[in-house]
Amino acid sequence: MNWGVKVIDKLSQDLRKEFPDMKGFSVRNLKYMQTFGAAYPDHELVQEVLTQLTWFHICPLITRIKKPDERVFYLKKTIEHVWSRSILTY
Repeated sequence: MNWGVKVIDKLSQDLRKEFPDMKGFSVRNLKYMQTFGAAYPDHELVQEVLTQLTWFHICPLITRIKKPDERVFYLKKTIEHVWSRSILTY
C-alpha cells in the first residue's frame, strides 16, 4: 500500500472522535473539501463564495463540473440569481 492512501479515512475518524458534536467530517465530505481547495486556490474567491453559498450548493458544482472556469461561472451565477440546489442539480 502506498503512503497516504488512507489519510482522509483516518482524518475523518480522528476528527469525528475529537469533535463528536460537530458534523461534516465524513470521508466523502472531506474529499469534497480537498477538491474544492485544489480547484480554488484563490483565497478571495473562496471567501466570496463561502460567505454567500452553502456547502449544500457547492458540492454538486464540484462533482458535476470538471472545468474550473465553468465552475466559477456557475458559482457566480448561483450567487447572482439565488439559484436553489435543485436548479443546480437539474
